[in-house]
Amino acid sequence: MACQPHCMVSFRGKEEHRRCAIACLVKGTSILESDRADGRQDTPGARAPPWWSSFHLRLRKTLMCACSCRCVLRERLGANQPFIYGAIFEHVPPPPEGPRWRWRRHRPAAPAASPPPRFIVAFRGTKRSLSAAIHDFRDDLSVILSRQDTCERFRKARKEVAKLLESNGGSGGGGVWLAGHSLGASVALHVGRHMMVHGELNLPTFLFNPPRVSLAAAATAWLPEYWCLVKSMAKGVAARTLMRPHDKRMEALFRRLGPWVPELFVHKDDVICRGYIDDFEGREKMMAECPEILQPLAQSGMKHSFWDMVRNTGGQSADDDNEEQRVQQHLLQSARLWKNSTETGGLCHAHKLKHWWKPDEELDLSHKRYKYEA
Repeated sequence: MACQPHCMVSFRGKEEHRRCAIACLVKGTSILESDRADGRQDTPGARAPPWWSSFHLRLRKTLMCACSCRCVLRERLGANQPFIYGAIFEHVPPPPEGPRWRWRRHRPAAPAASPPPRFIVAFRGTKRSLSAAIHDFRDDLSVILSRQDTCERFRKARKEVAKLLESNGGSGGGGVWLAGHSLGASVALHVGRHMMVHGELNLPTFLFNPPRVSLAAAATAWLPEYWCLVKSMAKGVAARTLMRPHDKRMEALFRRLGPWVPELFVHKDDVICRGYIDDFEGREKMMAECPEILQPLAQSGMKHSFWDMVRNTGGQSADDDNEEQRVQQHLLQSARLWKNSTETGGLCHAHKLKHWWKPDEELDLSHKRYKYEA
């Protein structure tokens, strides 16, 4: 049994507090699915509620999904039942303090804190239990192949968040936050991008160990450092000559994504998400060493991936609603990267969510905001 949260941090004030609290919510969402699978949901023995109740939150809705296809293996293993992939939590303000208020009113006022969100939508990561793993591993493969738009889980998540926003005035404004771990981080990233591109809704997004596995990067890891510059310039040349329409669409996409700055929490030893570290730090180093005359071309190549360019050779209108879904999800104009350099016991340990609800003094944590011109 996983340990239950004992910290009483809040969503106000320090970023450390927000990180710890949101990581606990994502963990609680994962345990919700375990409670469902083991028959503990909505019983006194449920293990999930302590992970969010101490943060003055209540469970508004569980997000469930069922596989739309028929599979003999899933039927025999009992994995055809709807499963929980996420949850919507609503902030319930604590009651006003009693007699101590009179004494406190004469104390200096505390610094103004950012208001907590009204809703937090959390998506769980991949689970090892047989009933959930069959669905999760299939969607993990879709993420690797950039086929999220074909997954029922991703489509339902977009609809649920859109419905939540519509029922609350149709505006983000910090009132709705997104969060997820591993596969759930991919879902949150997908939803956040979609809302920003198609609705100009800037939803604060917190991504713990988001997958970024690049087979091309692994295959070219042995090449010299200048290979990154050569590759970026090759993409820039192709985009500005052979694929000018696609280049214009990517420029427009980056401009729409510009105000959105998701928070990416990654571990240096986690090969599943290390691609983000290589991307952002590699681009910055490349631009610092690139001759000034070549920088515009290299910067143009940063907006593209060879895979997207191949898939879009047939042409596409700039107003096509599928445009954003046909590009690599990791291509971001802005992001804040939190890198955890704490020593761990290897890949499996580095990818665990439990690192992120620890206080700063227990982590070797650094962060930097990256932004690239459209």
